[in-house]
Amino acid sequence: MQTLLYDSLKDKINEARHAKHDVRHHIAVMQEYLNTGRLDALSEYLKRCGESMPDDSLIRFCENTAANAVLLYFAQQAKSNGIDYIIKAYIPSDIFVTETDISVIVGNLLDACKKENSDNKKIAVNASFENGMLCITVDNTYTGTLKYTSAGNIVSTKHSGSGLGTQSVKNIAARYCGICSLEAKNGMFYASVLCAAKQG
Repeated sequence: MQTLLYDSLKDKINEARHAKHDVRHHIAVMQEYLNTGRLDALSEYLKRCGESMPDDSLIRFCENTAANAVLLYFAQQAKSNGIDYIIKAYIPSDIFVTETDISVIVGNLLDACKKENSDNKKIAVNASFENGMLCITVDNTYTGTLKYTSAGNIVSTKHSGSGLGTQSVKNIAARYCGICSLEAKNGMFYASVLCAAKQG
């Protein structure tokens, strides 16, 4: 399912790129209508252009295809659920973290966010890559209370035992000599993941 979603989003991103490439041709046609005073034809052309444009939510948040695909998917989910979704991401296409690992990190952190049922929900994602370090933070409104197992892992809200999603993120961070920090305070849930280029 993840692979199908990933491929679908890549196709949509390519559609958006083609639409951007065709803009100059549309401008030439509209300029001709304007120069010849054919305003009705111009209005109709603008209408058809608007109807044929790809979904405006398909924005390129970052250059990394895997991370961007996941961010786009959750952007669409947030839009349809009235969630304030703020993204500031710099993840290059060529990076030491594999595409599957990036997908798991970003996907699991954002998947946990969408379970919040409070009003005025907000999700803020920040990602940066500097000095061989990938840092991803996801903050979201949170009205619940975190519970921990005896081993210090967060208890899942879906089943008995620790949460598989957060545990997967912790395992990936550890593989890249990094850390994963999760905490809830002041009505917010804060998740931070740091991965280093030098692996253990």
